[in-house]
Amino acid sequence: MKKYLEDLRKELKNNGLNDFDIQDIIDDLCQMIQEAKNEGLNDEDIPNKFGKPEDLARDLAKDSKGDEENTTKYSDILLTSTSARKIEIRLINEDIIIKQSKNNEFEIYGENIIKSNYIIKEDHNCISIERKMGFLSKIKSFSQSGESFTIKVPKVQLDLVNINSKSSDANIEDLDLVDLNLNTISGDYKIRNVHGDSFKVKNISGDIILDEISFDSMSVSNVSGDFSIKKAHIKNQLNINTVSGDYKVNDSDTKDLTYHSVSGDFIGQEFYPESVSLKSVSGDIKIINKDHDRKITIKSKKSLSGDISI
Repeated sequence: MKKYLEDLRKELKNNGLNDFDIQDIIDDLCQMIQEAKNEGLNDEDIPNKFGKPEDLARDLAKDSKGDEENTTKYSDILLTSTSARKIEIRLINEDIIIKQSKNNEFEIYGENIIKSNYIIKEDHNCISIERKMGFLSKIKSFSQSGESFTIKVPKVQLDLVNINSKSSDANIEDLDLVDLNLNTISGDYKIRNVHGDSFKVKNISGDIILDEISFDSMSVSNVSGDFSIKKAHIKNQLNINTVSGDYKVNDSDTKDLTYHSVSGDFIGQEFYPESVSLKSVSGDIKIINKDHDRKITIKSKKSLSGDISI
C-alpha cells in the first residue's frame, strides 16, 4: 500500500495538483484502502480495485480542473417542479435544508455543489437527489466541504420524504406529508413543525431534535445518538429501540409508548403517554408530570441496572 500511495503522489504532482489537494486525496484513499484490506484485499490487488496510479491521477486531475466551473452558488436553481409529491435523497457529507416555498413550485438549490457528481431529477412525481457513488466520487466526497442542498416545498401534502444520509446535517421544517423516513449515520437533524401519518427514524451516531411534530405513529431505531423531543403529539404508537443514547421528552403525548434501551437515560417532563411498556438494561427512566389526574397505565417495566420512576 505504501508504494502505491507514493507512486500516486508522484503522478498527482506530475498532473499539476497542489500539495494540499494531493494530501487530501492520499489521506482519503489510504482510509478506503485500509477498509478494503480489512475485508480481505491484498496489496497486489490494490491497482486492480482502485486503478493504476497514473490512470487514477489523470482522472482526478481532469475532474479537478472541471470542478470549478461546474460548482454551484446558492443562487443556482438546479430543478423546479409543480407536480412532485415525493422526495428521495441519498447523500454523503452534504447538508440538507427542506423548508416551505413562498410560491407554488418546488425549487432545488445547491451551494458549492459540483453538479456532475449528482443525479438530480424528477420522475413519476418524485424528486430525487443522489450522489453518484463511483470510485472517484467517493474520494471527492471525503475531500469536499461546505456543500448543501436546499429544497423549497409549496403548501401541498407530500406522499413521502425519504432521506438516506451519511455525515450530513439537516434542517427540515413546515411540512405536511404522509410518510417521513430517515436513515442517517453521523449527522445531526433538526425537525420542526412537521406533520403526517408515519415517521420512521434509523439513526447511528447523530443527535436529533424534534419540535412541534405530530404523527399517527412514530418508530425510532437508535445507536449512539441523543434525542430531544418537544411539543410532539403521536396519536397512536411511539416505539423506541435504542442501543445507547439519551432521550429528553417535554410537553408531549402519545397513546402507547414502547421503550427498550440497552444504555442511556429517558427523561420525560410533562410527557403524557396513556400507557407504557418499558425495558432497560442500564439507564434510568423517569417521567415527571404536574397533572396527576392524567394517569399512565404501566403495561410492563423491567430494568437490570437503573431506576424507573413514573
